[in-house]
Amino acid sequence: MSSKPTRVRHTVLGLVILVYFITYLDRVLLSNALPSIQKEYGFPIETMGLVLSCYQIAYAVFQIPGGWFGDRVGPRIALASVVVWWSFFTFMTGLANSLPMLMVCLFLIGVGEAGAFPISNRGLSRWMLPGERGFAQGATHAGSRLAGAVTPILVATLIGLYSWHMPFFLFAAVGIFWAVL
Repeated sequence: MSSKPTRVRHTVLGLVILVYFITYLDRVLLSNALPSIQKEYGFPIETMGLVLSCYQIAYAVFQIPGGWFGDRVGPRIALASVVVWWSFFTFMTGLANSLPMLMVCLFLIGVGEAGAFPISNRGLSRWMLPGERGFAQGATHAGSRLAGAVTPILVATLIGLYSWHMPFFLFAAVGIFWAVL
């Protein structure tokens, strides 16, 4: 006797769409805030390339360990853990007052965000019906692209009203709020 699917899978999908959205908030934040950071600290363009590479290297290297972590402890605990991790370091990036601190924070954000997609895919494979998985993938990717579209406007507004630090603090709070959900 098989049980009928519940609507919980739609809640799971909604949370995964939000986490994809949040990852792109942070990703686009980094590239949009860097000119303000560069101006404040007087870093040459080559240094800013190095700073961005810290995130990208960590993101690439930690994809497989992130997926392994999700397999090991399950998607709910793993995804909440990596979101809290990268949100903490997003907040710390807003406090960065030196090149080494900025580089370390961005590296550690990349470490956390690397697990988001593999862990999310693990969760979706558990919760979505086989006939809904294509729709779920489309919805999650649409969520990330929507974040990519709205983040530059939001970041520019926050930097204009406050400073480059504010978007890091705000986006960290968004990640923590998601993890609590």
